[in-house]
Amino acid sequence: MSLISIATAVVAALSLPTSSRQAAHVATDDGAPSASAFMALERWQVEEAESLATSVPHGPERDLLNGVIANRRGQIARSIDLLRRGMPAYSRRRNRQTVLAAMTLSDDYRKLSRFAEELAIDRLVLSRYAGLLTPSQRTEMQERLDTARILKGTPATTVSWSGPVRLAMTREVVGLWSVPVSRHGVAAQWSLDTGANYSVVSESTAKRLGLSILNGSTTTGSSTTHRVDVRYAVVSELTLGTATLHDLVVLVLADEALHAKGPNFEYQIDGLLGYNAFAALGSITFDRTGLFLARPDTPPLANSRPLFMNDLSPVITVTVSGCPLPMSLDTGANSTTLYQPYVKLFGDEAASWKTSKGMVTGAGGSVTVDTLRQPRFNFELAGQKATLSDVTVLTSSHDGNAEILFGNVGVDLVNSYASFTVDFRTMRVNAEHDRTARP
Repeated sequence: MSLISIATAVVAALSLPTSSRQAAHVATDDGAPSASAFMALERWQVEEAESLATSVPHGPERDLLNGVIANRRGQIARSIDLLRRGMPAYSRRRNRQTVLAAMTLSDDYRKLSRFAEELAIDRLVLSRYAGLLTPSQRTEMQERLDTARILKGTPATTVSWSGPVRLAMTREVVGLWSVPVSRHGVAAQWSLDTGANYSVVSESTAKRLGLSILNGSTTTGSSTTHRVDVRYAVVSELTLGTATLHDLVVLVLADEALHAKGPNFEYQIDGLLGYNAFAALGSITFDRTGLFLARPDTPPLANSRPLFMNDLSPVITVTVSGCPLPMSLDTGANSTTLYQPYVKLFGDEAASWKTSKGMVTGAGGSVTVDTLRQPRFNFELAGQKATLSDVTVLTSSHDGNAEILFGNVGVDLVNSYASFTVDFRTMRVNAEHDRTARP
């Protein structure tokens, strides 16, 4: 059976009335280990969910639970296998666990550029489970559906290597790192942004690089909650030092949507290398000597810690006062921002922090928010301690991630270390104070 046929079979099974197919028994006790495990996943306690999953009887419920866990750990093929096996029986229950499983399968297909299969799942979620979706989930799934329709038939990104990549990074005026890229001899300077789901170019850069815009458009949100119009292009070849990315999907945004402006800066972004580029490269390192490193193989990382995925956004665990806290990894943010759950956890300390107004800048503009300022943020990452000063803490949720994660790790935290490596092949992250990483 082809991959498309398998996806179609899953959708068909999910869409049939319960009485017209045989369905394995699914427990409905909200106090069962599976319910507790799903709640742990919603709190981003992946290890706790894994431990609880071992108590769930073998069957579709356990398959779906382990499928979501595999997705969080970046084990996409395993996640698809488990979710596809468990969903036909489990779909008789219309609850948030079913929605999570279906949205996770959609994300798996998206990560593998299997957009036709993703499109089928997106349509299913919006039709069968629309009443169970939050407003933000409905918006997200509509965006996914529109994007999958545009990208259907687009091949997955691949990389050809002539050796390890060693590129001198440039520190931009807003504090971000950028590297030189080129296409057919036309050079550009693109920022390194692990927080961008897809790579991004401005309209003027797309024209200069000779990119062909795909038919169709959609809108997307940003860290500022502004919505911006998006079109897509596929870069057939993009040279990054000694590596060439093939068939790289990029979002094409109006120049003004990528024009960053604050009280003390103004900056036009021409392009961003996002998660889809880094996932294709596999292992990337930010080195304190000013080098961006990537390599075709993956040597073992000493003292590394797990790397997780929240859809297309990397998540790392930052330990604060002995508490492991999941946070987004966003090298496209010039500073680290802590979220409302962090305030709740450290409420006694927060009472002494100064209040102020802060500005969150992203695609489409800026938004002013109420903040606290933590004088010293002491943390540990991959066994290495460091400190940031005067860190912004949001006192209200401005997007969905601010409700479930404890913060957004910016490039300032990355720069706290001599080398910072993110390995999407082994799903590990490593930070070192006294060793400069070399490919």
